[in-house]
Amino acid sequence: MVTGAIGLLVLGALLFGAFHIEDLPLIGGGTGYTAAFRDASGLAAGNEVRVAGVKVGKVTDVSLARDGTTTYVRV
Repeated sequence: MVTGAIGLLVLGALLFGAFHIEDLPLIGGGTGYTAAFRDASGLAAGNEVRVAGVKVGKVTDVSLARDGTTTYVRV
């Protein structure tokens, strides 16, 4: 019974890791970029970054600047 519980716990940890591996700093670190937009309405942290329709990263932070919006993305 204890072996089954440990097995389920390990399986759960593996599944969680498989779906969140890109968020780990050593594995899914990627390269960070900063982009400035005059109007970034609808843009939020966690949004996908796509190039030619292919997901290449995600928005990590959106902040207000004096002359528009500054967005940080990780690819």
